[in-house]
Amino acid sequence: MITSGAADFQQWLQLQDKADWLRDYRQRCEQVKAELLARAQNQLAAGQDPEKVMAELATKLSNRLMHSPTRAIRQLLQSNQPEASELVKVLVDL
Repeated sequence: MITSGAADFQQWLQLQDKADWLRDYRQRCEQVKAELLARAQNQLAAGQDPEKVMAELATKLSNRLMHSPTRAIRQLLQSNQPEASELVKVLVDL
């Protein structure tokens, strides 16, 4: 019973480390969103065309959020690890 509790605790510790990484990633995404939203709001306040501002916001947001993960996925796929393709499919929900 103690061994089981120790194993559960060890697993919990490992998850906490990963939870910190996920929290940091989400915070970075939120920072990107806030930065680009502020820029778009300034453009709108300056009288720029709302449709163009929204299209630019959508493009820049998706590009900024996809850049690092896409680069990492490309490196993973180039590693020629047999399980890499399946892992990528799961990660990107394909």
